[in-house]
Amino acid sequence: MGHWAERIVGNYLVSKGYIPYYSHDSRGAFDIYVKIGDTDVGIQVKYTASGEVYLPKKEAEDMLKEASRLGWAPILAVISKQIKFFSKIEPGKYSVEEGSQR
Repeated sequence: MGHWAERIVGNYLVSKGYIPYYSHDSRGAFDIYVKIGDTDVGIQVKYTASGEVYLPKKEAEDMLKEASRLGWAPILAVISKQIKFFSKIEPGKYSVEEGSQR
């Protein structure tokens, strides 16, 4: 995991008992690969100082396409003052106030 935001999410996953990997197989659609139970998960990491991030249509489509190709569940991780996770991937605005911490 390269970017500091990716390392924060990776460290969070490790603290929960998971083993995250850099997801080079996803052609850039995901930053992190992790196995959670029986589910393969691809995580795209976004940092925002404002607490909101916009996911463009092409990026959302790329995530969904690669998740389908690889058999992964797609997750968007948004980092502001905390990490929030979103499993419903679609273009538009994401706010850390609306995400899940798990």
